[in-house]
Amino acid sequence: MVCLTGKRVIMQDVHNIKKAVRQKEKQAASNGNDAQMLAVELDRLRVKDPGLVSDYGINKENVLQYVFVQPSEMRETFRKFPEHVLIDCTYCVNDRDMPLLSFLVVDGNSRSRLCGFALITNESSSMLTEIFTKFKDHNPNSSSIKTFMVDKDLSEVARLEEVFPDALCELCLFHVKKAFKKKIDSLQAESNVKMGIRLMVEKLCNAKSLQQYNELKEVLLTLHQTFFQYFLDNWDGMRERWVHYARAEHINFGDTTNNWIESYHQKLKSVIKSPAPLDVCLKKIFFLYESLLEETAHLNFVNITKKSSSQFPEIQKHFTPHALKLVVSEFQKAVNYHISYLDSVAYVYNNDNIDDCNEVDGLTCTCHTSTSMLLPCKHIISVRLDKGENPLSLSLFNERWHIGYNMCNVQQQSIDMFPSVPSFDWRTCAMEKKDRYGLAKPQVDKLLHLLVELGEDRLRYYLDLLNGFELKVSQGKEFSIFDSDIGYSAVEEAGHCGVETSNSVADVVSVQGGSGGDGEEMVLDGTSSDEIGLGGASGAEIDDTQGEVVDSVVVEGLGSVDGHIF
Repeated sequence: MVCLTGKRVIMQDVHNIKKAVRQKEKQAASNGNDAQMLAVELDRLRVKDPGLVSDYGINKENVLQYVFVQPSEMRETFRKFPEHVLIDCTYCVNDRDMPLLSFLVVDGNSRSRLCGFALITNESSSMLTEIFTKFKDHNPNSSSIKTFMVDKDLSEVARLEEVFPDALCELCLFHVKKAFKKKIDSLQAESNVKMGIRLMVEKLCNAKSLQQYNELKEVLLTLHQTFFQYFLDNWDGMRERWVHYARAEHINFGDTTNNWIESYHQKLKSVIKSPAPLDVCLKKIFFLYESLLEETAHLNFVNITKKSSSQFPEIQKHFTPHALKLVVSEFQKAVNYHISYLDSVAYVYNNDNIDDCNEVDGLTCTCHTSTSMLLPCKHIISVRLDKGENPLSLSLFNERWHIGYNMCNVQQQSIDMFPSVPSFDWRTCAMEKKDRYGLAKPQVDKLLHLLVELGEDRLRYYLDLLNGFELKVSQGKEFSIFDSDIGYSAVEEAGHCGVETSNSVADVVSVQGGSGGDGEEMVLDGTSSDEIGLGGASGAEIDDTQGEVVDSVVVEGLGSVDGHIF
């Protein structure tokens, strides 16, 4: 078939024409109704959340072009975590074929959170500029954005850097490698040459320094001249967007791909089974958002209540498990460095690689961990250890890593409703059995090593005491340990080492020295009290002041050597 212009018409052209006609008919038939229903839904949401902001745009034909939505909770989320923003579009979420543009940030638990979204008719430069400007206008702290993560869409990159000139746009590493693969597959070269180029590109993406990057680039030149020229023209000039060493100089919390936002869009499409009207689409976006808020609130609750053994309990108490994991890893690496000082600057050298040197000046370091993660790095920790300072002072942590800072508004409001309730560290109630075992075993092992070094008589003496100890533990009794002047040899002469239990309010243990010295008395508080007595006679006495029976154990005639009474 040939059209009036002389161009041959293929089936793809027919499909495109039919789609364009259906789109126009759909817009003409439902534009007014869709817009009204969307406005009603936004009004309903605004009743629940007076702080919700929404902007829309229409063209000359009065057709909806975009709607930007950001409730107060999303705005607060962005205020807390503005440094790194992920942006991407997804499709087929409404029956108007309007792409959904989402804005996400990363919180202190290393989880993504939605902080704004827009439904747009297209991804033209003017449309993107309009949406990015709306986002900037509604978020006064947008100047705090340091990096954006986007797909390899240079038009989107240009618009972002136009609206946010102080922020760097980083490219999703998955899409970068995909673009390289497409170009490599198109080359007229042997398979082994293509394989060599792929391996070299992979190494270039992960280059740890500018020197390593330049060395790899020289090798790439020898593999294929055409590809090398393509590389120089399109990639070399913007390596700060995709090469590891250059990206690590900016705050991005180790993020290299758009996986977080892709995962969010996948969850959304599991909720929106088929393209829905605009108002239904909006409802389902908020349904998923509220579900994810509940999930985040549960995670924060677990962070507060659950406890596992840690060598840094104070850090564990105040900061998120993700931050704790990263800092413990840095602490373990800190021993591999030595330090030299010049004025107020410390130069930290790797023991295994003298070229690995970083400058530490106070609380700042030139390394990638300190710069990109906003956490104390191994170099700062090493310097503080060398100076005898607390290596992991709480002041070294950015507030974004604090457990309380990661709470949602709903959680924070529920806490603020009860200001008179004293704070309680729930973590002390959540130690698991394996953690209790790990806590007790070193103490038991230490005692075992001490016992096996003793002579047989003294060993048996202590084992008798441990039998009494075991009995009290099995009964769940409370008891105290204190020193006395009773020796194991004297106990052997007394003939036994027994355990006596009393149901009285208090037990009095009286010990008298063999040389006629004054005895000692100790009152053991508790609902029921017990004692381990060593030899001698025992009897009951009446306490006139309390009217209770108080048990007394008197050990007489024993030598003056050390011993223990429970």
